[in-house]
Amino acid sequence: MKILVTGSTGFIGKEFISFIGKSKNVELVLLVREKSFQRAQNTFSQYKNISLMKGDLSESDILADLSDLNTLHEVESIVHLGAFYKLDGHQSEMYKHNIEGLKNILKLAKKIKKLKYFHHISSYVAGDLSQKLITPESISSDQNRLDYYANSKIEGEKVFLQFDLGLVHKRIYRPGVVISSVDAQNVSKVDGPYYITKLLRDYYSIFNLVTIIGYLPLPMSKKSHIPLVPVNKVAIWLERCVLFPTSDKVRTYHLLTDKKFFVSDIFKVLLKKSNLDIKPVPMWGRIFFKTIFKIFKVPSQIIEYMNDENDFSRENFLTDYPDSVECSYDEIVKSVTKDLKDKD
Repeated sequence: MKILVTGSTGFIGKEFISFIGKSKNVELVLLVREKSFQRAQNTFSQYKNISLMKGDLSESDILADLSDLNTLHEVESIVHLGAFYKLDGHQSEMYKHNIEGLKNILKLAKKIKKLKYFHHISSYVAGDLSQKLITPESISSDQNRLDYYANSKIEGEKVFLQFDLGLVHKRIYRPGVVISSVDAQNVSKVDGPYYITKLLRDYYSIFNLVTIIGYLPLPMSKKSHIPLVPVNKVAIWLERCVLFPTSDKVRTYHLLTDKKFFVSDIFKVLLKKSNLDIKPVPMWGRIFFKTIFKIFKVPSQIIEYMNDENDFSRENFLTDYPDSVECSYDEIVKSVTKDLKDKD
């Protein structure tokens, strides 16, 4: 099977390649930007079944060398991981990469003669928040819901589903908040719970003073929780779906664990790891907390995610891949706390 992959040098992309690159009878073509080409060569040099192709998703004509299209006609699947993620990123950047970039790769896909599957990696934030239990098929109708990133993922799914790819099967994947794997040496990006670990490292003396009070007010509800998922699990599940797709014309999967991590519990784990005797308590006042977060250089958009009480249906994934290996609660806790050292 010949597979074209975008976003291979990204957080999920590198992990995905580390698994699927070891699969037999798989040939990978990685679409890489000019400025990332040398890094990609160094990262994937050990793989004999990988070739690199210069291209830029933000360009209407993606391929740097149009003659490269001839080498893509044997491609059976496209895995589109390329995206721009920054919680407080500018709207124009989100649109350029997450919507226009998607449109451009879809136009290229239409030219590939033997293409059978297009796998689009989206995000759990694209789901319809009006549902208590968000189904994979639901898409939010609110384009001003959370932030520019979430809005770009919502719009991206709509663009993908509406684009005519003929007989090509479409797959959408919605990972949760992706965190580092347990085996990773360090945290490669600051996101989700790692904003908190960074605060605990950088401002430990301030948190230590808070122990006098014993309480830490936070912009959350008692029931709010975050769908944390280690990047290696996302990569393993994605590899399975790509190599063994079902015959459905269109299918959407939530790539999430069966564990529910309440925001308050995440803080308790991190505070305990830092030996801080502080109890996190819910407090209303988003304007106040937005100001506080700005002072400590934490994106204020994270407040919306800290108040999410929705659950996500995994029915499609569990039906199609019932023997997929889950990850344990302890595994996720280790991933969340790996950036913190025990305090005496």
